[in-house]
Parts: sequence; C-alpha cells; structure tokens
Amino acid sequence: MFEETVDQAFDYLVKRLGTLVKYKRLRSSSYDPDTGTAKTFWEEVEFPALVYNKGAGSLAIEGGELANWDAIVVFKRNTFTKQPGEAAEPKPGLGDELEFHDAVWTPAEVSRRAMCREDPTRTLFYLGVKRVSD
Repeated sequence: MFEETVDQAFDYLVKRLGTLVKYKRLRSSSYDPDTGTAKTFWEEVEFPALVYNKGAGSLAIEGGELANWDAIVVFKRNTFTKQPGEAAEPKPGLGDELEFHDAVWTPAEVSRRAMCREDPTRTLFYLGVKRVSD
C-alpha cells in the first residue's frame, strides 16, 4: 500500500517537474585499436525522471566526504525490462549512458560500483550521474 502512495506521488511530481531522459543500459563493450571502444546495450528507453543538480555531490566516507556526482536522477525501478540472457533484475550500472539537458551522462562510481540507491519501498532508483559531454 505504501508503495502505491510513493508511486502516485512520484507520478504527480514528474508531471510537473520531470525531465525526459534517454537511458541506454550497457550489455558489453569491446575495444578495437582502429575504431576505439564499441558498446552494446541491453535496451534503450525514454522516460520522465526527476533530475536535480548537486553541483559537486558528496558521499560521507570514513574520514570525510568524497565528491563524485554532478546530478541525481530519480526514476521508477520498473523502467527497465529484463532481457533474455540477463542474469539479474535490471538496474543501473557502470558504463550505462543517459541523455538529458542536451548532454551525455554516465553513472558515477565509488569502488567500481554505480552510485545507485533504492527508496525503502523499492519503488524508485536514486542514481548519481556525472556529465561526460555536452
């Protein structure tokens, strides 16, 4: 029941404040010395999300804080579709690409893990992202 309330509240907010995001989930990448890195994606989806800039975000760590993201993107967990051959439930990962605000972004990382959190109801993802290019 609480999940439904979170879902409805998110829909209300995203209708008024949402940003259209194009998200590409990385399946694999390979390197060719002549052409560079080539990426293959599980899927490419567009969806409305809440995006807020954090400037230089910070994460509390032992002995201080670590600045590691430029913005936070909030979106529904059920945005992705589990693809044939995919081992686990789909979620944001390193190497994924996002497009919004006329720029390309990628999930920020700490210790080789994407800066991604779920809300307590497991309804929303909160993903820290870094700008890659304009």
